[in-house]
Amino acid sequence: MEALDPGSARHVLPGAPEPPYASDPPTSGAHLPGTEAQGALRRPLARPEQVAVLEEGGVLVQYRDLADRDRRRLEGLAAEDVVVAPNGQLDAPVVATAWRYRLRCTAVDPGALERFVDAHRGGGPGP
Repeated sequence: MEALDPGSARHVLPGAPEPPYASDPPTSGAHLPGTEAQGALRRPLARPEQVAVLEEGGVLVQYRDLADRDRRRLEGLAAEDVVVAPNGQLDAPVVATAWRYRLRCTAVDPGALERFVDAHRGGGPGP
């Protein structure tokens, strides 16, 4: 479990400068109020939007530099409370985050990712 970012109680207004985070990708911190992000996305999420997903109990699976076949395998995890999105800034090919939890993967590992999702979906503090 990761430490709670001190900015977790703060909302970030759309268009406001991005605040600093205690981790990258963040597992808590300042966030947008609510989120529209659901399912498999083809666009990266800004950090305040990432944290909004987590705060509402979602799990975020982000990836970088994957072959189409591997990307499609990750997209198979997408659901109402599991968002899959690209992120070219990751320090690993696949990183899953939930409220105060993170899993780094050196390759697509559906079993490990499914276990992470099952263990942590619904774990955010709520809006």
